[in-house]
Amino acid sequence: MNTRALLVAGGLLVASFSPALADTVTATVADWNATTRTITLDDQSQFANIPKDVAVPDLQPGDEVTVDYLAAEDGVEAYTSITVNRDGAKQLVPLPQKRG
Repeated sequence: MNTRALLVAGGLLVASFSPALADTVTATVADWNATTRTITLDDQSQFANIPKDVAVPDLQPGDEVTVDYLAAEDGVEAYTSITVNRDGAKQLVPLPQKRG
């Protein structure tokens, strides 16, 4: 067998066993359904069936949410964290002016 073909076949085999890739999405919440554990974002994309062992903060429409997850070919393989930042800009405090 050709060495090049063997290397390509081996590379494809290794790639097929590679772990899922970590991904992050930060967007605005349009809806949170606690019963189905589904977050709908402002672009109408959804993170559905979030397992109960993944903590989900009290989400409100308009909240900025960050979802960290492991991506799979057909969607989400696993959720790693979900965080919310409601008042990020309001938390900035100006530094006091130096008097001199």
